[in-house]
Parts: sequence; C-alpha cells; structure tokens
Amino acid sequence: MNAGNEETRAERLRFLLLVVLGAAIVRGLLFGLRADYLDWDEALYILMARNVLEGSGITLNGYPHVALGPLVPLATALISLFSGLEPLIAHHVLMVLAGSALIIPVYYLLELNAGAQTARIASILIVGWPALIDVSPKLGPMWRHVYAGTEPVFLLLLFASLALGEVALRSAGVRRYALLALAGISLALGYLTRPEAIVIAAVYAAIRCLPWFRTEPLAGLGSAFAVVALGFVLAAGPFLYHTRQVTGTWTPSGKFEPTRLSADLYQSLVLSDRHMGPYLKTWWALEPGHAYLLNPYWGAEPSTPTADLLVAFEARLNDVWSPSSFVGRLTKRAGAYSLAMWSLLGPMFVALAVVGVSKMEGGWARRFPPFVGAAFLASALTAALVFALPRFFLYLIPALALWAAEGVIAISRFAGARGWKIQPRALAVVVAAAGLALAAARTLGEESSRLRQVAIENRLASRRLAEAVPAKEAV
Repeated sequence: MNAGNEETRAERLRFLLLVVLGAAIVRGLLFGLRADYLDWDEALYILMARNVLEGSGITLNGYPHVALGPLVPLATALISLFSGLEPLIAHHVLMVLAGSALIIPVYYLLELNAGAQTARIASILIVGWPALIDVSPKLGPMWRHVYAGTEPVFLLLLFASLALGEVALRSAGVRRYALLALAGISLALGYLTRPEAIVIAAVYAAIRCLPWFRTEPLAGLGSAFAVVALGFVLAAGPFLYHTRQVTGTWTPSGKFEPTRLSADLYQSLVLSDRHMGPYLKTWWALEPGHAYLLNPYWGAEPSTPTADLLVAFEARLNDVWSPSSFVGRLTKRAGAYSLAMWSLLGPMFVALAVVGVSKMEGGWARRFPPFVGAAFLASALTAALVFALPRFFLYLIPALALWAAEGVIAISRFAGARGWKIQPRALAVVVAAAGLALAAARTLGEESSRLRQVAIENRLASRRLAEAVPAKEAV
C-alpha cells in the first residue's frame, strides 16, 4: 500500500515536472519572439523596478506610488539584482516562472475536486491556453502581445493560497497552523499584486465555511481564521502602513487617494512644457490626443487645476462604464461579461467546456466545486460593480479548464465506444497545440495588420522612453 502510494506520488511529481517545464518553454519562446514590446501597465512596473534598483523605492516621477501593487516591481528588481539582467528581461523571467508554476496549485485543486485524470488533462490544456498568454477585449487571444503585467504572479499566489488552505484542512497539529499561516502570507502577496485577491479568497472561504460548521468546532474555525489573518497581516502590514503614511488614511487599495500627488503633478505638467521633464515630454509627444496623462486613473477624481480639461474625457469613459439608465448599465455589463468569456475560452476551448459541463456526473456540486464557484461568483460581482475585461477574469481559466478537461475525456470515451482509440492526454496535447497555432495564425492574418502596426509604434515608443531617461537615473 505504501509502495503504491509512493509510486503514485513519484508519477505525479514526474508529470508536474514535465508539464511545468513545457509551460516554461512555451512562455519563454513566446517572450523571446516578443522582444522588447511593452503593453498596458508593463512599462510602469518595469520603471518602478528600475527605481528600486536605483535606490528610490517604489516611486514614479519622484513620488511614492501605491496605485499599482508593489510586489511585481520588487520581485523584478530582485531578479535583476541577483541575475544582472536588465529589468525588462527580469520582468519576463518572473512572468515565465510564475506562469509555469501556476500549474502546481491548480493541479492540486483539480485533483482534489475532480480526480487525477481530469487534473492531468486540465494541466496540459493550461500550458497552451491562449488567454493565459494574452487576452484582448475585442479580438480574443492575440499571441503576438504575450501580455505580462501582473496576472501570472497574481494567479500563482492566489491559487497557492487556496491550495495551501486545503492542505492545511487535511493536516493536524503544528503542521496545520503552519500551512494556514503560509496560506495567509500567499494571499497577502497576491493582494500586493492585485487587490482583488482578497475578494476571491473571501468568496472561497464563505463557500468552504458551510460544511465546516457541521463538522468543525467553532473554536477551531476561529483559530484557523486567526492564523490565516496573522499571516496576511505580517506580509501585507508594511505596505498598508506605507499607504497610510503616504495618503494620511487607512485604505485597502492604493488606486485612488494615494496617487493624488502624482495625478496633480502629471496633469499640471502637461499644461506647461517648460516644467516638463524629458520622460514626460517624450510620453506627451507620443500620444497626440494627450488623453493618457489626463486619465483619472492617476488620481481619485479630476484634480482642481485640470478639472475642466478632464470633463470631455470623463464623459467618454462614463459612456462605457456608467450608462445613464439601469437597463443600459445591465446590458453593457452583460455584453462585456459575455465578450470576456469568449476571450477567455476562444474557439478551440468553448466546445470542449460545453461538452464537459454537460457530461459531468455528480450534479452541481461536481460541476461547481469551491474554487469554481468562488471564481464565477467573484467574476459576476466584479462585472456588476466594476466592469468585465478579459484580463480581469483570468482566475476563471482553472475553472474553465476543469470543464474542458471533462470534455476531452467525454470525447475520448465517445470515440472509444465506436472503436477509435484516442488517448485523452494525446487529445489534450493536440488541443493545446492547436490553440496556440490558431492564436499565432490570427497574428499573421490580415485582420491583425493594424495591431501589428500598433506593436511597431509601441516598440519605437519604448525605445524613445528608454533614451529619454538615462539608465542610472530614477524616473
């Protein structure tokens, strides 16, 4: 019995090693092809990492920056410091490592809730899941971008915290509380990457609490949550205190008030060329509409000196984010949510997920285990209260991979009943490879010509920004 368990454990470790290595190779090759392309907030994280290396801490333009989570720039700076790599390459290395390691906690949750076969098939699919490489709100997967903001790190830490919590519940004594503390620390680090980690984890804990009340003493539940909270506070406390020092108030997210100083500075400097530094001058010149630097993202509300200039820009934003009527808001959010789901699944995986969820046995409890239910509830909450963008919902992919894996198994069984021998793992490898190939084909197609031009312009922009600020000068 013990020998059999050891053999199973060894097989599992070999499988995970091969899959994680495969994921690392795929992501590493794609980043190599991507070269120095920058997208979305990536530039800001890399600039903050460089400022850390130059001794200025988590800053932008000379001011403390707490709008974006500090973990990714800190981790990027550490990799750069110990490896000697440029921050851009160090950032790519971080994303490759995190995106590959994500498979380990996801595998555990899948095996726990759906069995070893489903977990292995889903892990293979995740290696080639195009949306984990890049997502777009309009065109679905875009292989050429290989977006690498914070999502790989965020997903790894979020699912690691859930997996550690599950392992802790199946342990006893000191080991249980040590694992609970690690779960809290992992959740805190996920929160320091993207704040919504605490929302998803809270929904997960609420779902998991229902059976606990029947089997666990109240004191045991209280002590478990206390240990998780202690781990969280120990890891996140310094940043929360720093945010308090910067903003003058306690706040769980630094997106709003903490950046008012930077917002005022950016928004006022764009009005006066004689006070604009070379970095801002370059950014200003690259964007003819000048909307980016006037974006309320940099502050809680339009700051007084530039309130009038932001009225038209805010009106355009509100047309998308806050339609005037309830029906309009509901319609736009429902449409955005549907588009996000399509972008996450893509044409190669949607059919598998539909087949899988329809063929799964065991009712709703098997179709929606805790990590699946929590992901969908959190996504619905986000879509209702904020908005639905595909990259906000990447934590749904393990849930969708569960369904798609069940679809692969159902198809192989259907084929086997008709005399065709199709191994589920082989089919999963084909599907994952086809998903990547389809995404690459879209890149080479005529419909992406405009996007390729944008990529060229952004690459030139990143080089101009690099030239605007000397390498040894904090931004």
